[in-house]
Amino acid sequence: MLRDFLFFLRALWREWVVLLTGGSILAVAFLWGALSGRSLRPNAVVGIVAITFLLAAFLSWRSQWVKAGQDIIHIDFPEIDQIYAGRTSPQIRQLLRPYMGKRTTVTGKLASIIESNGPGVFPTIVTLDLSDRKVAVGFGLPCAHVLVHPWHMSFRGMEAFPQGALMTINGRISSLSGASVSLSGPELIKMEVPPPSAV
Repeated sequence: MLRDFLFFLRALWREWVVLLTGGSILAVAFLWGALSGRSLRPNAVVGIVAITFLLAAFLSWRSQWVKAGQDIIHIDFPEIDQIYAGRTSPQIRQLLRPYMGKRTTVTGKLASIIESNGPGVFPTIVTLDLSDRKVAVGFGLPCAHVLVHPWHMSFRGMEAFPQGALMTINGRISSLSGASVSLSGPELIKMEVPPPSAV
């Protein structure tokens, strides 16, 4: 039990450091001081520390909850393909509604990482090749597009991920077709880097 508690403390610390020292909180404190000519009151500082601590506790719990596979929906791409067959866009939207916003887990090979050219708040798009999935002809190559924001800590060091790395990612479904899924709010569950000859 002590070991589990130490793991929790480590996860809590990782989340808390990001929240407490992250750019937005420092920017607000700096702007407040610059515009008002005064520093933050001690009770405001205590409030910031308390709120970031609570958020860090929630985020560390949520990360473990996601990794444990809670509240996951399975995507059957051939079934999704049948939803698209011979239906109008409003009908498709209605039939896809049970999937939208739900969490799913996908496993595939890293195909590409497209970084945004803007400031650090814009997401990076990670594309996974899901070619082991059975899909209908005409939908193209099966893939997953994952929106990764800078604050997604499980993707830290993403620029070093090699193409062909096998990744398991959990995220919320933001769009879905017979061959592709787009995920937001992702967590990197597992990554296996193949030997250089296998890539």
